[in-house]
Amino acid sequence: MGPPRRGTARAAALPAGRPLPSFTQHLPSARSLAISIALLALAVGAYVLARQTSVFALREVDVRGGTPALKEQVREALAPEFGRSLVALRPVDVESRLAAVPGVLAVRMDRDFPHTLRLVITPERPVLLL
Repeated sequence: MGPPRRGTARAAALPAGRPLPSFTQHLPSARSLAISIALLALAVGAYVLARQTSVFALREVDVRGGTPALKEQVREALAPEFGRSLVALRPVDVESRLAAVPGVLAVRMDRDFPHTLRLVITPERPVLLL
């Protein structure tokens, strides 16, 4: 008798007639894949619907920080955004509109669903007045 051949010890340890395990045992079933794809499609559809519908339309802008005059200028600058969905409203859009407002150094945006946009304004502080 010579040395045992490779794989014979593993084959001897398995019961007779039982196939070797394969990687396909760890794959999800077709049913779980179909359910996962359906849930993903449902989530994407809900997001697209929320972006397009007026359910989350902007109706109120709550501004904190700055003077009352500055707050009013901010509201006026954002007036074209009223009626647009909060889901579709991007921080870049708000920042670009507020770039034209003098006195606004920085802005922090928070969507308060269903209809409110909350802004925290950091006003510019004049260093020297002539």
